[in-house]
Amino acid sequence: MTRFLSTQGDYSLLQCLKPCSRQAFYEARPYIEQGVPHVDPQTMEVPSKYVPRCPRCGGPMFFCVRGGEWFIESAFDDQRHRYHDFVRRA
Repeated sequence: MTRFLSTQGDYSLLQCLKPCSRQAFYEARPYIEQGVPHVDPQTMEVPSKYVPRCPRCGGPMFFCVRGGEWFIESAFDDQRHRYHDFVRRA
């Protein structure tokens, strides 16, 4: 995913909702893979111990997408820099 800029976020990342740090974003896949086997087929709920919590502060996490004041834009700094470099060279 080095050839585009995700200005609105990315559902492949989770982030702390506080947010406790500009670096509090993580790959979602391991959290999802851990919880999926425990989904109750009747209610579609997972036990609370499988709901992702921030490894830094223990707070709740959500997908790293623009949806409020909590969005961590620094998760996309590398993409943004590559985009600006591309535009500058074009």
